[in-house]
Amino acid sequence: MAKHRIHRELKNVKKYLPVDENFLHKLHEDLSDLELLKKRSNNRIPNFIKFAVSISCCLVALIICVFVMPRLGIGGDKLPINPEITDSSVAENDPSSEKENALHEFGDLLVVCADDKFGFMNLSGEMVIEPQFDYASEFNEYGVATVMNYINGRKTYGLLGLNGLLTDFNLWDIGDFHEGLAKAKNKEGKYGFIDTTGKWVVQPIYDNAMDFSEGMAAVGLFSETERWGFVDKNGNVIVEPQYQRVKSFSNGLAFVEEQGSWQISLKHYIDKTGDKVITLPWNLVLDSSSFDDDGTAIVQKVSEEDMSIGMVGVINRQGDIVLPFDYSFISEATDGLRLASPVDKSGSNLCGVIDEKGNWVVEPKYYEVSSIKNGLITATVLKDGRPHSGILKVDGTWLYEPIHYSVFSFKDDMVVFVEERGYHGVGVVMSLYDLKGNQLLGGRKFNQIEILSKDYIRCGTDVDTAKGIVSWSIFTPDGNEFMPGTNMRTAHLMDDGNVLATVLKEDEFYTGLVDPKTEKWIIEPIYYNVIKYSGGVGVGIRKIKEKCTEETIVFVAEVFDSLGKIKYTSKEQSTSLDIFQGNRFTSSDVLQMAEDKAEEEIK
Repeated sequence: MAKHRIHRELKNVKKYLPVDENFLHKLHEDLSDLELLKKRSNNRIPNFIKFAVSISCCLVALIICVFVMPRLGIGGDKLPINPEITDSSVAENDPSSEKENALHEFGDLLVVCADDKFGFMNLSGEMVIEPQFDYASEFNEYGVATVMNYINGRKTYGLLGLNGLLTDFNLWDIGDFHEGLAKAKNKEGKYGFIDTTGKWVVQPIYDNAMDFSEGMAAVGLFSETERWGFVDKNGNVIVEPQYQRVKSFSNGLAFVEEQGSWQISLKHYIDKTGDKVITLPWNLVLDSSSFDDDGTAIVQKVSEEDMSIGMVGVINRQGDIVLPFDYSFISEATDGLRLASPVDKSGSNLCGVIDEKGNWVVEPKYYEVSSIKNGLITATVLKDGRPHSGILKVDGTWLYEPIHYSVFSFKDDMVVFVEERGYHGVGVVMSLYDLKGNQLLGGRKFNQIEILSKDYIRCGTDVDTAKGIVSWSIFTPDGNEFMPGTNMRTAHLMDDGNVLATVLKEDEFYTGLVDPKTEKWIIEPIYYNVIKYSGGVGVGIRKIKEKCTEETIVFVAEVFDSLGKIKYTSKEQSTSLDIFQGNRFTSSDVLQMAEDKAEEEIK
């Protein structure tokens, strides 16, 4: 199943790392080529035999589809593998006109995998769409899903709607939908945008493209040199491809870069008509951020005196400098304050905090600063050759003196300090404090502390450091252990006052429902995963252990309530271990069906 994860994980990279999209697409294609090469290396059948078999299979399939299936009554409500795409069929399958219905119907479907093929079932265990795809995503908020099949060794994508395929398998890539449109790549390697019916809104004539943002998308042509422009959601070219680098629109403006005379690169901000509203006049500008909600952008350039020295400043939407290029680092503004470090040729790069006018609220004398939150800053100083961290107020006084090795986490008005760093992760000692100067957990220290919420803290004590064995417990901030002796790993207070808790038993994690007042189980920890819980109703996935094998997991979906009653149990369903452990068999939102089922049972 690793091959199905490659495309999904590459798409996830873009969410967390500033990786160039051209690099990702190239990496995706290289990985596809490697898979194809691997297949070919194990396949020594002569080409003429392959061709003859392919033609024969196509003819047989055509005869079955045209003559046999209609007479047997096969098809109709069943999903066709390759339906004929016409204007009328697309109109019937148009999910945009049935968006709410799509969300209700498909939001409750589970992605399942059987015999290495993906399909969809509902919580009753009924297979709504038979497993037939080599990969399938969950249905999104527009009521469509991306599906993939290998065709001639190549990943080829299609779009799946309410009543069947909205497109044939004729695309080499489909991106995520943004503002109702998704970037797509055709078999000629050209990019355009499709809508939720699978129609091309922006024709595939571009060599690359970026997702839509504020009604505009960047598109690139790379015939001779790399040239970028912008199109609107109707496919109209608003800015002709002419820039060597662009960024997406943010707060009405987009950063663009063009090649000037003498190989000097010129940077601008353009509006949605393509007019250059700001030209960055400073020499040696390297980059500039998108405009934030406060109407400012951070500009980076190098010093004219020493090109090894980087400098940053801040401009407004009129192009005026609001913070001069006197800094080596400036963060985005939070409550009118910015973390900053002044330009220092010695390279010390000491940090502090400035206000909107550049006044030093906290003098730049700290080795490191971070986390402006509730008027508090994590600050680090150097003592005796090593860092010491504490919590600093914006007036420059310490809430907690820098006597700790580091600040591990800062959440829910609590802070975890590392008292002793240990050696290679062994022997670490942590403590927990509130923001009023009080030590929590009854003054106890642990080898590991994690703030789960304002109500519960997970604490770990080393048992066998050589084997990495840790004994875990859940505590309330005042130091009371929650359900001691249960080997509990997580606890989360829900909206009805009960607690969803997860314990380790038989080397696996199981979740149940607890009454925090009595610390007794309302629902025993029998669920591999609780998809959602709200208003006293939850949906859990329970394994049928006696029917599971090393490779296949048999499970049911159950609806339970806060009184400890199981209101509904679905039919049994099986999936591969890889899919089950990755939670790929579940949708992200099945609460509505859970509530519907519970109400039916109660009535």
